[in-house]
Amino acid sequence: MTEVFENYSDFLNRTDKTINGVSKEHASREVLDYLKISPQETLGIGDTLGDWNFMKLCRYVGITGDESQELKKLAQTKGEGNYFFGSSVDEDGILKIIRYYEERQAIR
Repeated sequence: MTEVFENYSDFLNRTDKTINGVSKEHASREVLDYLKISPQETLGIGDTLGDWNFMKLCRYVGITGDESQELKKLAQTKGEGNYFFGSSVDEDGILKIIRYYEERQAIR
């Protein structure tokens, strides 16, 4: 039987597989610890609800595209000025998010 997905985000949220015990959150924590960087100094960028598990660690978040309204609601819990909704990756969404925070001098 072929599984039907409503959109790209639905596909990613339902097919995102990792090795048992490994997650984006776990990997992010490991990198931050290794580099001795506080999560309060980081920017997490994602486009699916599955990305929230690492993005919730970050002080600043950026959402690319317009696929996940749930992710946008979660991003807003970071507080005004700590989230930004960019365009899709194909429309330079990541670059626009980084520029937004650079202009605010939130990241360097």
